Amino acid sequence: MSQVLDEFQKIITESAIAPQDQNDILVVLPALPEQAISALNEIFSRDPKMIAEFNKSFKAKVRALTNQDDKEWEDILQKEREQLDGIGAEDAGDSDMDKEDDF
Repeated sequence: MSQVLDEFQKIITESAIAPQDQNDILVVLPALPEQAISALNEIFSRDPKMIAEFNKSFKAKVRALTNQDDKEWEDILQKEREQLDGIGAEDAGDSDMDKEDDF
């Protein structure tokens, strides 16, 4: 296992989320590119509360996909966009983080 995945596993298993939720995340997320996992490591290390938020969103996405509920999926993505806009505004003040072409 790579150092990035080892760190990710450590962060998740030491978090306050339920063991079953930890397992679900640890089964699925290692399939992501290492760069994405590294970014999650940085976010979760900086703000451990984000693990619970991530888990909540992850479980909602699994539910939407399982139920083939396009509306629920779009609602989840919209909520995430709003949260990211809020984070960008907090971190950058008046920066251009909310420009769509920055993503």
